[in-house]
Amino acid sequence: WTACMHFLSREGIPYYMDAAGSAEEECVERVAAKDIEAMKAYSFYGGLTNYKNLWLYMRSLFDQGAPYAEPPSPICWAGIYHPGMAKKFMTDLSLYEKAFLQAGRPTLGLLFYRDEWIWDDLHYQKAFIEEAERQGLNVIAVFTNGLPDPKLGMPTIHEVFEKYFMKEGCHRECDEVLLYDVGVNFHQGAGRNGCPCAGGLLSDRSEGGVGGIAGGDECDGDLHLGHDAGI
Repeated sequence: WTACMHFLSREGIPYYMDAAGSAEEECVERVAAKDIEAMKAYSFYGGLTNYKNLWLYMRSLFDQGAPYAEPPSPICWAGIYHPGMAKKFMTDLSLYEKAFLQAGRPTLGLLFYRDEWIWDDLHYQKAFIEEAERQGLNVIAVFTNGLPDPKLGMPTIHEVFEKYFMKEGCHRECDEVLLYDVGVNFHQGAGRNGCPCAGGLLSDRSEGGVGGIAGGDECDGDLHLGHDAGI
């Protein structure tokens, strides 16, 4: 890398190396600060659309005839996923209920990483939802960030729960069984406004399996998912 930098400098070729997550310092030459911030934003928000626009943006720095690059966009920080959706996500729970939930069925909640959604890495989520529905259950599958930063507009874990898994400060029926595959910590005990039914939410990511399972005080059944479900 040192020899490469010497070559780039000698030839007057602009370069930038993002050292995020390492002990190394950033290496940059002949790249404006605003362009570095834009490239970081594309990378941080993630997903195929942002990465496509990242390459278009970098091309535009040296080619004025390059196609227009859309600005970096988070697209969605947290939302509901279902394989039957025409689009990749929904954020309106009432519309999701009308489209995908059947009255009289038990409802499961599933929480998973936004990175898996933004990169369309949804094999186990799709398999889980399809198998649960085959067995007569509803599923509300929600993606979010494991370590949300509210300063960037990300909803907190509590905000995600209140929006998608709770109603008027108390648990929804899906809190009978909540499965999560994100490394978040919940405080065990009574929920908002002293609601005891949220007290079953556990802390810590578990070893293996789906990540973790939290059951409410009304849970009276088991979901049997095996290799035939693709999980």
